[in-house]
Amino acid sequence: MSEIKTIESISSEDLRAKAKALGIKFTKNTSDDTLISKIEEIENSATVVQAKNIKNSRNTLMALKRVQVQPLNPLELSLPAKFITVANRFVTVKKAVQFNTPIFLEQCVIDVLNELTYLHIEDNVTPRGGKSPNARPKHELRKAYNIVEMHTPTEEEWKNDPEWKAMRADKALRDASNKEGA
Repeated sequence: MSEIKTIESISSEDLRAKAKALGIKFTKNTSDDTLISKIEEIENSATVVQAKNIKNSRNTLMALKRVQVQPLNPLELSLPAKFITVANRFVTVKKAVQFNTPIFLEQCVIDVLNELTYLHIEDNVTPRGGKSPNARPKHELRKAYNIVEMHTPTEEEWKNDPEWKAMRADKALRDASNKEGA
């Protein structure tokens, strides 16, 4: 019968090597008991669960939805598109978001667009069209984009409907890159 090694029976050198492998910072004076407790804390913590959730988080963030984005900022009304980059430790997406056109966007891009605001300044104009010199202009933050979710095709529609044919190659490339990055 083989002997099962518990963390307490590991030598001091092996403990330090394991702590380094787990990214635990310690000094030469750190006791073995302290290292054991730190190692057990990491091994029993949510890091194992977090590793499983990375793939789920990436899939959730990269889920495609068909939307129509309308700019509400007066400075962007005449623009055809906006370039946006969304990045975190799971994904990096660079996208040209076309306005007033049904397009497919990743969920992470939609989330960022929903959070963007612009500063709306309302001048104090009198009923006759002149400006009131004593009153201050009103300032407020307003939502920058109106995002309308449209019908996103199901897997069956995606495979069979000729309308989505142009997007299938894009989806295949995106899925392949998601599998490589996961």
